[in-house]
Parts: sequence; C-alpha cells; structure tokens
Amino acid sequence: MVDDVGGIDYDNNLAFLGKAVCDAITKTPVIDIRTNITKICSSRPLDSSFGLDAENVWYPFDCTKFINCKRMGSSVSADVLSCPMNIRFNTDTHKCDISQDVICKEVTATEYALEIGKIVDPPPPKVVNLTEECINNCFKAGDLTDNYGYTYHPTDCSKFIVCRRQGYINPGYTFITQVENCPGGLFWNAQRKMCVPTHLAECAADMCKTKSLFAFWKVNCRHFYKCDNGQSRLEHCAYGRKFQSDGNCVDDPLQTCTVPIVQPELCYNLPWTDSTMYIDRTIGDNGKLTQCPLGKMYDHQTCTCSRNYVTGTCQPLISETMDNARTINNVWMRGGAATFMGLGLLIIPQPSPLTDTFLVHIVISVSKSNQDMVMLSSCQAPDTSAFSLRLTNDRLTVKVRMASGTVTLTSKIQFDVWNHVYLAYNGQRIVLKTDSATDQVSASGPIQGCQDAYVLGSENGFYGDIDEFNVYDCIPGKNISIFN
Repeated sequence: MVDDVGGIDYDNNLAFLGKAVCDAITKTPVIDIRTNITKICSSRPLDSSFGLDAENVWYPFDCTKFINCKRMGSSVSADVLSCPMNIRFNTDTHKCDISQDVICKEVTATEYALEIGKIVDPPPPKVVNLTEECINNCFKAGDLTDNYGYTYHPTDCSKFIVCRRQGYINPGYTFITQVENCPGGLFWNAQRKMCVPTHLAECAADMCKTKSLFAFWKVNCRHFYKCDNGQSRLEHCAYGRKFQSDGNCVDDPLQTCTVPIVQPELCYNLPWTDSTMYIDRTIGDNGKLTQCPLGKMYDHQTCTCSRNYVTGTCQPLISETMDNARTINNVWMRGGAATFMGLGLLIIPQPSPLTDTFLVHIVISVSKSNQDMVMLSSCQAPDTSAFSLRLTNDRLTVKVRMASGTVTLTSKIQFDVWNHVYLAYNGQRIVLKTDSATDQVSASGPIQGCQDAYVLGSENGFYGDIDEFNVYDCIPGKNISIFN
C-alpha cells in the first residue's frame, strides 16, 4: 500500500534516501480492555439539572443505556441505567429520547480500551541513555558511512537522536549524541529515518497505542492529538477558540491563546552534531554533509539555515549602562548603576521581538534578602510576558513561553554583591547562568507571548542595583561557552 498525503507518494519519494540510517525496534502494543465508569463520572463537571448533583452520561456500549453519575460530598457513584421501552439516549439533551433521529454510536469494549476519560495521561519521566541508544541501534555493518546515524527516541515520538561516532575500536570509540525535535505536527519514522505525519510514523511510544476512539492529548492551547486506531492525528482549534481538557475547542473571547496554527511540512534534511552544518539527503546514497552560510545555524523546524549564530558583527539590540545621572520613575541612576528602593521601575523600548536565538545579560546586586517579585519582564503585563525573571528568596527563576508550554529554570544568586546573569537561547537549549550556578533545558522553535517593552523592576518591591542591561538577537562569540 502506498502512503499518500497531500499528493505525496512517500514510498517513491523516500526510496532514494540511502543507508545512512539506524535499525528500528518495533514493539507490539498491549491493549487493556478495562473500563472505569466511576472515573468517567469523577471527570465530569457538576450539573444539577438531573437531580441532586447528578449528571447523565453516554454509555458507549449500548445506546439504550446511560451512566447516571451522583456526587455526595467528595464521593462519586456511578450506575448504568436503561431507557424505558428500549428508546435511545440523546447525548445532546442527556435524556432518553423517543425521537427517531437520535444519533448514537455504539462501540465494543475493545474499541473503548482504557477509555476512562478523554485525555491521555503522559507517561512518567524516564531517563534515556543516549549513548546506549546509539550503540544499540546504530553503527552496524552496512548501515553507515562516516560513522553517523539517527535513531528513534524511546519515550517521545516527536523526538529523535543524532548519533556520531569518533575514533577507533582500539582504544575505544567516543560518541557525540544530541536529541532533536521533529517539526510541529510530525513524528519520527524509525524505518524511513525522517519526520512524517503522525499517523504514518508507526511509533512504538505513541501515547495512543493503548487507546482507540475518543481519546485526546494536548500539545498546546491550539493543537491536540486525536487517537485514531492507536495512532495520533494532529488537530487544531480555529483562531478565536482554544483547546480544553475535555477534548473540545471552546470560544476564547479574550484571545489568551496566541499560538499560530501549524501546517506540517516534510523535510528531507537531517541535523548534524555541529549546528552550522546539516545532512542533505537528496544528494547521493547517504546524503551530503552541507555547510550553512556564514553566521547561520541549521534549524530542523524550518528545514533551513535560518538561525543567527556567532558572527563578528553580533551587536546588542539594547545596551543600557546606566551612566547618565538622573531619576526616572523613582529609580536613581548615578555612578553607572540604577538603584531601586522598592517603589520604581524602568521601561526600555523594545526595537524588535526576540525569536529563537537571543542572549539577555544583566548585572545586578540584591540589597535586601527574601524578596519575591518579578524584576525583569518582556512586557508591561508580566503574566503574559514571553519571558520573565523572578527573584524569590535569593534565587532567580526564569519562565519562558514556548509553543509547547512554559519552560522554567532556576539558579542561585549571591546577596549584596554584583551578579552576572545570562538568559540565552540558541534554538536548541535555553540556559540560565549566574556566577553561582547554571540551569538549562532543551527547547526548539520561537518563543511565544508578549514582547512590547523590557521592564526592570516589573513589580514594586525590588531592592537592589542594576549595573548593565544588554539584549542580543544573536550569540556573541565571547558568550558561546554558556552552552558548554
């Protein structure tokens, strides 16, 4: 059978991609046909229109029956009841309906496997040894040239592992590994060694493997995956609507969901362990290692060399040294530092929004311990900021909004001394570094959220001094070691 989506014949188009691949392990999913009617009831909202704190819910195996949910305090009970005279249950009115046009769909217990609600719970975190994954699934006779390869991620279908081997069998190889993300809406296909539409990925870790119908799992406020015969299919809510936890799109009058709609596109390139290079798989049997233009990094999300990198012309968008003696909004600026006494803030205009490559450098001294406030945000409304820096009990906490959710990092800070604080993102990792500690997390894609101005002392209450504030939309050469 030929896979065809959007007019693309996958089998023919992928046949030329050669042998620069790793073997795959395919696991047979295990179907558990248990159903938990009580948990279906406990996940429903209260509805007093059907008796005391009770609600009638569709029973999936027989349209002449329904589930009657009752709550008494914190306890929940569930009973399967029958409609009189074999009339059918109406899922719109939540009542038995004598009408002939009642729409009801019955399923078997197997089709309803593990359906105890609509949202698929993510699996518990698992530590993945990337080197072992590469050794077990790559570097086999006839598989590779130049000692590189790619293999699936054992716990996340939207990721894959880049494997590179260096040295010789004696005294021993060294391995370079990194985790990459598929473009939005695509999963890694272990046989084809590329990211494909989710329902064609045949991924053993697909969270829908133990589901069949009616299940959903959330990507972000716009996108969600619908389980279809054990495979995930990407769906989205229209603009002006957002996804909620019961599997429905609802109106979003305040437009709190700003995530753009993803239109997945196939990419015939593969990332390399050096981010200034990539594998062009349209050239030769095994692809060709290709250099990005000077100053650019390869971005697998766009399938192009689109990210800014270290160049000799990486200059700050903003460089505020606080040199001019003046007072603004109860902030005293003198001697090359701005002094905050708990009542002031500085608003610095933003020349252009940051995306997927940036560095923020701030030099601060905290003069009062046990503070709890946002001291830097990218928006005059901190709660909607693309990123914010909170000072809490002499620790810094950074929150960065991504399409996949909010990333949080923390780091120590020293009291009553100057601290250099760096928040950096290179399209692959977000790093928070201070003089005392470093925290980092993998990430991809542009940041999301409000970026209308940089606000220092975003919430009243900051006691301390700021010596420098610099913002770059690239990574200066002197700071590249932050990612090491």
